[in-house]
Amino acid sequence: MINQKKELLTVKDLKMYFPVKSEKFFEPKKNVKAVDGVNFSIYEGETLGLVGESGCGKSTTGKLLVKLLEPTEGSIIYNGENIVELSKRDFKKYRRNIQMIFQDPYSSLDPRRTVGKTIGEPLKVNRIQGDTKKIVVDLMEEVGLREEFYSRYPHEFSGGQRQRIGVARALALNPKLIICDEPVSALDVSIQAQILNLMDDLQTKFDLTYLFISHDLAVVKHICDRIAVMYLGRIVELTDKHELFNNPKHPYTKALLESIPVPDPENIKEQGVLKGDVPSPINLPTGCRFHTRCDYCMDICKIESPVYKEISDGHFVECHLY
Repeated sequence: MINQKKELLTVKDLKMYFPVKSEKFFEPKKNVKAVDGVNFSIYEGETLGLVGESGCGKSTTGKLLVKLLEPTEGSIIYNGENIVELSKRDFKKYRRNIQMIFQDPYSSLDPRRTVGKTIGEPLKVNRIQGDTKKIVVDLMEEVGLREEFYSRYPHEFSGGQRQRIGVARALALNPKLIICDEPVSALDVSIQAQILNLMDDLQTKFDLTYLFISHDLAVVKHICDRIAVMYLGRIVELTDKHELFNNPKHPYTKALLESIPVPDPENIKEQGVLKGDVPSPINLPTGCRFHTRCDYCMDICKIESPVYKEISDGHFVECHLY
């Protein structure tokens, strides 16, 4: 079972608030609560999916884990050490173990650098010994790029090829954990399948662990072992992917699953439609954050925040119904 594996990274009460400039001089200071008390663990060798609507805090969570952003509160425990408290110098040794694949394969690459320099830069910065060109060429072959591409620039490649460059760059330092921030959302469907299969093969070959951030539930179901559902900066449900798709508990999770289209015109599926809009992360509703859109809303939901708890083995839910 997955919970018998070793925890590689554990997030405890992680928060990320962005201050908002007040429109009036004496108006109280406000914050965008992008991530507001997130808790989860990632086990060695697994792929944990993180899903939710746009603006729920998925990408911000990923950036916090690689310290592209400094959290407002909380801790990130990697191999038993809280990396939030580390200085930039001390964190450098952990940087090699935690890498990231970005959403846009074009904007994440320097247009003035060749493929060879882009993939080889982490080796140079970290002073990795050996023949840099050979290491880079080997990495290119691992991700399906020919050696002749070594001296070419990003604009000479297709979207799928650019993302392969991004994957090779993430692999350069032989990391343990890779944060995948919607790595296939900007690609055509056929190319998405190629990249997902590539990532699956690389995970097995290099013993990698993934945090896979996405809004596409079909993609997450294909590649992930466990799935965490996020809503307005909070994780509302986390469990094994089979349990999530077959036995969802949180009303928001049920609504997301009902929104998945069925590629069969004869199979008429009744879709649940969420009422209302997503509340502002600046002025969050009291009590449960989902109560303004929930069909199961009770009086307590409007007053008291639900507790994030384990309702069965490995199945966590934040809802007053349980």
